[in-house]
Amino acid sequence: MIGSLLLGVALAVALFASVAGTIGGIRRDRRALEVARRAMFALAALLAAAFALAELAFVRSDFSLELVARNSSLDTPTFYKFTAIWSSQAGSLLLWVTMLTVYAALALRAVRGRLLAVTPYAIGVLGALAAFFLALLVFVENPFALVADPPADGLGLNPLLRNEMMALHPPLLYAGYVGFSIPFAFAIGALIVRDT
Repeated sequence: MIGSLLLGVALAVALFASVAGTIGGIRRDRRALEVARRAMFALAALLAAAFALAELAFVRSDFSLELVARNSSLDTPTFYKFTAIWSSQAGSLLLWVTMLTVYAALALRAVRGRLLAVTPYAIGVLGALAAFFLALLVFVENPFALVADPPADGLGLNPLLRNEMMALHPPLLYAGYVGFSIPFAFAIGALIVRDT
């Protein structure tokens, strides 16, 4: 499926960005830095597309996906279909890594032309973090895993999660947790180049 392919390509791009950024920092190669930056932008686009595909599967009640079959049903209101993606481990991991790469792309855009010694190492750290979560998605909890015999109706959303706060709680929680990855990555870069 396209979603699984996007995740596989994203894993390769994350590893590439991490290695290219680290090599760019060690060699002080601005060309490698620019390649790593572009790889992070591509990674954010790949994951935004994968997340959009997963959300589309929920809205369309595509029960051929295990994620949708286990966490949604035909009678699940549309509002909860949008939020059901992060009611599972696979969906939560996808949300997490998507937010991470979008934050990384925004941060790299904000520091463009500045912090040239630190940025390559920050990309190395952010790429490695993204690769870790993507490896979990590709090899352990694939949100695009198919069901051999798709049911006519899904199991439905856990009744405890049918709450308006479910739309806000996980994304806001992840926004904080994931957001700290950006200063963490730049702090590691600053420690490496001793630029405090």
